[in-house]
Amino acid sequence: MAAWLAVLVLPLAPVLILPAMPAAAATSLSLGTNSSTFVEPVAPKARHVVGEVSNAASSDSARSVRVTCRLYDQHNTVLQTETTDTAADILLGGETSPFDALFLVPPASYDHYVCELTGGAATTTVANHQFTTLVTSVTTGDEGLPHVSGTVTNNMDVPVRDLTVILTYYDSAGTVVDEGQVGITGPVDPGVPVNFDTVANNPDWDGVNWAAMTEALTPAVSLTPSLTFAGQIRETTSGPMTATVSNVGTGDLHIGALSFGGSDPGNFATTADTCSNTVVAPSASCTTGVTFTPNDVRAFSAVLQVPDEVSGSPQTVSLAGNGLTRAAISAAPSPLVFGNQLLATSSNKTITLSSTGLTPNGDATITGVGLDSTADFRVDASGCPSPPAKLAAGSSCPIVVTFAPSAVGLRSTTLNISATDDGSKAAKNSPLHVTVQGTGTRATATVSPTALAFGSVNTGASSAGKTVTLTSTGSGPLQIASITLTGANASEFSRQHDCPSSLASGSHCTITVRFSPQTSGDKSASLTIADNASGGNQVVPLTGKGILGTSFYFAEGFTGAGFQETLSILTPSQSGTATIDYYTEQGNQPTVVRSLTAGHVLLEDVNADVGANHQVSARVILSVPGVVERVMHFNNGTWLGSTDKVGAPAPATSWYFAEGSTLSA
Repeated sequence: MAAWLAVLVLPLAPVLILPAMPAAAATSLSLGTNSSTFVEPVAPKARHVVGEVSNAASSDSARSVRVTCRLYDQHNTVLQTETTDTAADILLGGETSPFDALFLVPPASYDHYVCELTGGAATTTVANHQFTTLVTSVTTGDEGLPHVSGTVTNNMDVPVRDLTVILTYYDSAGTVVDEGQVGITGPVDPGVPVNFDTVANNPDWDGVNWAAMTEALTPAVSLTPSLTFAGQIRETTSGPMTATVSNVGTGDLHIGALSFGGSDPGNFATTADTCSNTVVAPSASCTTGVTFTPNDVRAFSAVLQVPDEVSGSPQTVSLAGNGLTRAAISAAPSPLVFGNQLLATSSNKTITLSSTGLTPNGDATITGVGLDSTADFRVDASGCPSPPAKLAAGSSCPIVVTFAPSAVGLRSTTLNISATDDGSKAAKNSPLHVTVQGTGTRATATVSPTALAFGSVNTGASSAGKTVTLTSTGSGPLQIASITLTGANASEFSRQHDCPSSLASGSHCTITVRFSPQTSGDKSASLTIADNASGGNQVVPLTGKGILGTSFYFAEGFTGAGFQETLSILTPSQSGTATIDYYTEQGNQPTVVRSLTAGHVLLEDVNADVGANHQVSARVILSVPGVVERVMHFNNGTWLGSTDKVGAPAPATSWYFAEGSTLSA
C-alpha cells in the first residue's frame, strides 16, 4: 500500500474550509479541503473533525501550526470551538500533517463545522524526520475498530528517543477520515526497526489508504565556531572568551564534561562553565569561558570538545592564540640597499635597532650582531650595547654597515640580530634577518680620436676647432676631476668642453681644441683628462705647425640680388694656400682652403661660397706674403657701380669714418 497519499477531493456539504489566516500562519501553509467529521461509536461519543495542513515551501519550515474548528447549528450559530495543533510539531517544506479537533460533548443541534488556520510561523528549529515508517498490517479488533501495526527505522547515526508515529487515514476519495499518534520512548538505535501498534477511532475507515511519518524530539547543536585570542605574554593568563552552545532542536540536549584536544590542549582552560554535565532544553543555551595561557613565544591552537548525543559528537570550537614576549626588537631600514659603488671605494649606511617591547620588564638583551659574509660588507655595532647587554624598551641604537665591493655586480649578505627577553626566551621578531645589498661598479673610458693633428696654421691665427669625444664605458659613472692642456706648447692650444663632473655609464661628452700658434715652427702638447677610469687618465696628443703668413679682414659684404662679390688673392713670389673663413648672420660658415700659385691672381666667388642673400664678412689667411682685395659689383636698378677694398691687416677696437651721407637717392 502507498506510504503517503495526497488526494484532492471535494468537501462534503455542509462542511466549509476557510483559507489560512495570513497574519498568523506561514505564507506557505495551506489547509486542505479534504477534511471530515465522525463520532466515536462508544460513550461519550465525542465528535472528531479531522483534516490536514500542507507546507508548500521548498526550504522554509513552520512550527506550532494550529487549526481552529467551530461547530454550527443550522442558523450558523457557533455551538462549540476547539483549537488543536497539527500532529507534527514542525512541518518541513513539502510535508503534510493531520489534525484532529476533538469535541468531547457535541451539541445535539450540530449542523456543520468550519475550520481555519490560526497559527504556524516560519522557524529555524531543526526537525528530525529522518525515519522510515511502514504500516505492515491493518486488522479489525473485537471492539470493531481498525488495529494498525508497523515498524519505524532510525536513519541517523546516533540513537534517538521520544519518537511519535503520525498516521493519517483516508477513504477511497482521498478524504481524511481519522488520524492517530503512537509514542515510542526509545532509545531507538540506528538501523534497527522497532514495532508500533495503535487503534483507529473511526470504525468506518476501510483500512486501505493511509499515510505514515515519524517525528522525534531531537536535539541539535549550534555553537561558537572559533575563538581567537589576542597576543598573550607567555606564562600569563588571558581574560576569558565565551563559547556558547545552543540547542536548536526539539529534544533535550545532554552534554558531558567539556575537554580540550588538538595541538596544544594544555594551554587553554575553562572557567565559569555552565555546559559540562548538563541538560540544555530546546531553544536554550549554555556558556563556558575559555582562557589562554601560553608557555612559549609562538602560535598555539587547540579545540574545545563538547560531547553530546548529536551526530558528529563531540562538537568542537577551534581555539587559537599567540604567545608573546615582553621584549621585542625591530630594525630599519630593511632591506638595506646601497645602490652602485665603485670598486676601491666605500660608503656607509646606518640601520637603527629599536627595542619595541612592553614596559615594564620589556628590555631586550642583545645576544648577537653579525654578517653572513664579510667579503663586501663590514658591520660596526659599537653604538649598541655589547652582547649580552640590555637595550631598554623604547630606546634604539645605530648599527653602521660599510659597503666596499670586491667585484663588479650585485653583492649581498644578511645582517643577523638576535635578542632575548630574559636570557632564555627569544624576543619578539628575534632573530632579525636584514638583507644588505649593493652593486659593485667599475669606471672605464675611451676617447675618440686618440690624437689631434692641426697641420699648419698661421702665426697669430686660430685653427678651426677639432673635437674629442669622451665616453664612459664602464659599469659605474666616470668621475672627471679635470680637463687640462699640458706640455711645452700648451699655451698655444685652447680647449672648451661640455663634460659634467660625473659622466653616467654609456654617456659621452665633447671637448673642442683649437691651435693658435704664436711663433712659427712645430708645436706639441697634450689634452689630459684626469678621471677615475681603471686604466688611468686619458691623454690625447696634440700637434700643429706655426707658419708665418698674412691675414686680411673684410668687415662687410653682400650676396643679395644685383650684387656680385669676389675676393682677389695674389702671392707674387711664393706659392702657398689661402684659408678663408666666412661669417654670416647665421654664424661661422665652413672654412674654404684654396691653393695659390706664385704670380697668379686667384678670383674667389663669394656668392658661390656662401649662397645668395647673405650679409657676409670674411677673414683670409695667406700662408706666404701676398695681398687680398674684395671687389664688389652692384646693379640693383637704382645704384650701379663697383668697389674695391684691400682687407684690414688685423681686427681693431677703434675705427674712424671720414664721410657718409643721408641724401635721398
